[in-house]
Amino acid sequence: MIRMEPKCDKITKIILPAIRAALASELSRRGYTQQQIAGMIGVAQVAVSKYLNGKYSKKIENTKNFIIKNNMIEEIIGKEETAHGEKGKDIKKFIEELCNDGRLMAFVSS
Repeated sequence: MIRMEPKCDKITKIILPAIRAALASELSRRGYTQQQIAGMIGVAQVAVSKYLNGKYSKKIENTKNFIIKNNMIEEIIGKEETAHGEKGKDIKKFIEELCNDGRLMAFVSS
């Protein structure tokens, strides 16, 4: 019997952490503190620390690299920088859009 993993499992276990890890890396590179990044991406500061130190699975690492290679983080940050309002307010909305991006689901399903 072949076990099929539900779509929501892939999103919560691989895609969302990979997006957050990629965002944390880029935002850190741009000078944001771990606390600021945590607020922007909706996680605790300790999670940002783990993302920045590479403490996650190989599947997440591969997906993070796919996200970076395909400029998906630039899409999110570019939208955020042009959005009106408080910094970080819209990043969570863009993360949700990226979680539903068919390219990521196809990648993690391959």
